[in-house]
Amino acid sequence: MVVNKGVVFYPSKVLREKCTDIEDFASEEFLTLMQDLADTLAAYKALGLAAPQIGVPKRVFVTNVEGQLHYFINPKIVRQEGSITTKEAVSPSLVCSRESNAQQR
Repeated sequence: MVVNKGVVFYPSKVLREKCTDIEDFASEEFLTLMQDLADTLAAYKALGLAAPQIGVPKRVFVTNVEGQLHYFINPKIVRQEGSITTKEAVSPSLVCSRESNAQQR
């Protein structure tokens, strides 16, 4: 069954709260979340989607690279350096650009 959870937009509180780790990879909750992410990603024809974007404050996101889904569970940034300019797209009608400077830690 395909479930499109809908995307949560700013200023929704869930987008600002600290996400929790996934702990039980065999739970029904986890498996349902993975399917909900995939279904919503497909429904929006998006390239990437994080759990908070569908209202779930968990540390997981999914990407679609050339038709292959890649799940990132409990990701951690281990090093930052340099400068990057990115484009973020929530929908075809909303694209934002951001430049950030990251410091090595």
